Amino acid sequence: MHEQANVEDGEFTEVLIDNDETLKKVKHQSNNVIVIPDNNQFKPMVLTDDFDAG
Repeated sequence: MHEQANVEDGEFTEVLIDNDETLKKVKHQSNNVIVIPDNNQFKPMVLTDDFDAG
């Protein structure tokens, strides 16, 4: 894996949430980013400007 500034819709990226690394598919919608798990047992997360991943 490598760090990059931008991720395009449909690409998978490593996301750090609550000190937990996971792979998610990315979708941009308005000013939000939706990270979608490949496992359908988990729900997508909408990340807004005020989202705190720590």
